[in-house]
Amino acid sequence: MNKFLKISNLTYTYQGEDKPAISNINLEIDEGEFIVLMGPSGCGKSTLALCINGIIPNVLGGEFEGRIELEGLNTQEHEVYELSTKVGIVFQNPDSQLCNLIVKDELSFGPENLLVEKSEILKSIGEYLNFVALSHKENSNIYELSGGEKQRIAIASVLTMYPKMVILDEPTSNLDPIGARGIIKVIKELNKKKNLTVLLIDHEVSSILYLADRLIILDEGTIMYDGNPRYILEKYGDNIFKNIGVRIPKITQLAVRLNKKGFKISPFPLTVKEAVKSILKEKTIEVKEKEKLYTESRVGSVEEKAEFVIEKIIDVKGLNFKYPNGTRAVKDVTFSINKGDMVALMGKNGSGKTTLGSLLIGLNKPDSGKGVVANLDINKSSINELSKKIGYVFQYPEHQFITSSCYDEIAFSLKSEKFKESEKKHRVEKVLELLELTEFTERNPFNLSMGQKRRLSIATMLVKDLEVLILDEPFTGQDGKNISKLMDIIQKINNNNLTILIITHDLYIASKYLNKVMLMDNGELVFYGKTFELYNFLEINKLRYINTPQIFRLSKLLKTEGKLDIPIVDDVDEFMKLFEVT
Repeated sequence: MNKFLKISNLTYTYQGEDKPAISNINLEIDEGEFIVLMGPSGCGKSTLALCINGIIPNVLGGEFEGRIELEGLNTQEHEVYELSTKVGIVFQNPDSQLCNLIVKDELSFGPENLLVEKSEILKSIGEYLNFVALSHKENSNIYELSGGEKQRIAIASVLTMYPKMVILDEPTSNLDPIGARGIIKVIKELNKKKNLTVLLIDHEVSSILYLADRLIILDEGTIMYDGNPRYILEKYGDNIFKNIGVRIPKITQLAVRLNKKGFKISPFPLTVKEAVKSILKEKTIEVKEKEKLYTESRVGSVEEKAEFVIEKIIDVKGLNFKYPNGTRAVKDVTFSINKGDMVALMGKNGSGKTTLGSLLIGLNKPDSGKGVVANLDINKSSINELSKKIGYVFQYPEHQFITSSCYDEIAFSLKSEKFKESEKKHRVEKVLELLELTEFTERNPFNLSMGQKRRLSIATMLVKDLEVLILDEPFTGQDGKNISKLMDIIQKINNNNLTILIITHDLYIASKYLNKVMLMDNGELVFYGKTFELYNFLEINKLRYINTPQIFRLSKLLKTEGKLDIPIVDDVDEFMKLFEVT
């Protein structure tokens, strides 16, 4: 194979920073390789991507040492537009790279600037809109699309320039499972059929990793591991998960733990189906317990807290909302949430989740229906009144940053509160410490990593005395360690009687930490109940826009296909309790 990319002794330090973001990177990538790059939040993954396509140092400046060659071209000696036909990059936040109002204009923008023939541009627009399943949105206003739809448009707009390599920075983080599978399928097809070189940066890789040729683990700006995904995870998976904090798939976490107990799984699995085959072919494992280990109560469940009087904190009836373009985003939605509950709001992209959240905080007013949140009528109360009791953390943190330092960003939330300056200072410093942002006190919020930005956006809400907190996709850009820490924090504040509503695609997190799940589909609320009840609902209705947890699918297949008399569980710890090695 031809060497497409060669990086030699690369070290880069951002302007104004003392510590390098990446250090002594040496990396070679062959033409046509499919590589997954993982690492904890802030470890330098996005910085490395910006170096490869020439934005660093040609645009951002800073201190750059080393050499990067793309098909023999030194990136420091060529303009970014020249390199764009070599490497295309899709950023974490699609809004940061979308610059047109209409979808077809966005897709034509790149090739037009490269002086591509009109007929070829029109052909590529049709081809790649079809690839990302958005042909029907060709004439749509980009800023009326959902976050996931914007992500797909960003990907298509890069592909219309026919780059030889694509770097995708968290490309599936804002997509429902159907959308994510569609994008990965497209990228893999291009990788195979057109020999497109792919570098995919992601935290959640359970449905991707088995497709990759290589897995690279980055930590604190340096490459820790680089090689075949099975080999890397089998040999180093325990360290990668526990110490580096990378969110490796649950099925590989389980395999690592079983291997440590002496039950050798071979070949080492990257998918549920592979794990089923590996476990069933062995005769050295037996069921230890047959009683149902899973209990439907979850940490934070208000029903378990006998000292609390059950009280409705959110109560809505018959909510309806239509956007000016005629889209009915919320259709006759009725539900109530008890004080102290921790609830997941789930559904495919464009199902109405974020719109429903906007109605609860007053950003939009219902066309019809009633709603009371924290004893405030959402039809009659102003945004200012609602925001004193209800906090909302947006899907894209940048949308709510308005100051030049993390300290000021958090303090701004207290601007209208009648606290003494000493009390404000105490609150800000406390929440900075709580979310492990103290070292970034004076840093500009826009210079943080995506994971750090999300923690900061949450901090701006936690500094206030709220009754309800709504988090829109808070886990995007977060590594496994940060997700655990974040949920620990959320559970602590929930125990202080704060009601939590989390908009998410991640059913595993909903199952592990939250006590109820709401599911929306095409603007309607189609399910509201416990997570295990949702698993059955999804399977009965053959819905695939939410992935059931890998361990749930594994234990169910072992029971049905392997005829093992075991309970159905959804967590690695619970699965480990089921078996003993003989």
